[in-house]
Amino acid sequence: MGHPVWQRSSLCAGGGNNCLEIAAAKSGIALRENTEPERVIRTSPSAFRSLIRRIRLSAPSPQRLPARPMVGAAGRS
Repeated sequence: MGHPVWQRSSLCAGGGNNCLEIAAAKSGIALRENTEPERVIRTSPSAFRSLIRRIRLSAPSPQRLPARPMVGAAGRS
């Protein structure tokens, strides 16, 4: 596997500065903030699923929407 292909939520489209980016990594899932791309943390797929599940369950009702598709970081302007 070469360099990770970073993705961000379609909610971050338009060059937002408050976005979490994710990528598949050899060791699991890699996460980074777009404002600090050099700081990368890694986690297992099951731990990442658990995090997402907890976030969705604790979000106020207007944010409890179905998952939106991710857009590739390479495709943003």
